[in-house]
Amino acid sequence: MQSFQETLRLYGIDRCLVNQFLRSMEMDLNQVEYDEDVYKEYILGFAEVVGLMCLHLFVDGNKGAYEKLRPYAMKLGSAFKKINFLRDIKDDYHLLVRTYFPDVDMSVFNNTIRAAIELDIENEFKEALLGIEKLPSSSKFGVF
Repeated sequence: MQSFQETLRLYGIDRCLVNQFLRSMEMDLNQVEYDEDVYKEYILGFAEVVGLMCLHLFVDGNKGAYEKLRPYAMKLGSAFKKINFLRDIKDDYHLLVRTYFPDVDMSVFNNTIRAAIELDIENEFKEALLGIEKLPSSSKFGVF
């Protein structure tokens, strides 16, 4: 924990990112269904802020570069989290009685619904790639 706090200070990572992450972790304790707003908040805290924390390191604390690349880091984090949701969809539904994707009726989940989710993820990856290409060369290939 001490190393994490030192990293936060060294790279100027805002504590609000950590707080948002912890809020999303807490949501998993009781939340079983996610409407669109809660789903977005959950992804923001569980994935997008992780991308933002990493971005601080990738740009070595350069605030201008951080602001420029911020939306791309958020898209990458979001895409990765949605992949996790999709990967775990069966266990989340049957074992944990939890559904993350809003407006998806799991009793009729099919390949068409899955394809729509995959398309959303693909679009986020395409957008994130634009930002990855703009990362400093010292970090770029670590993200690819």
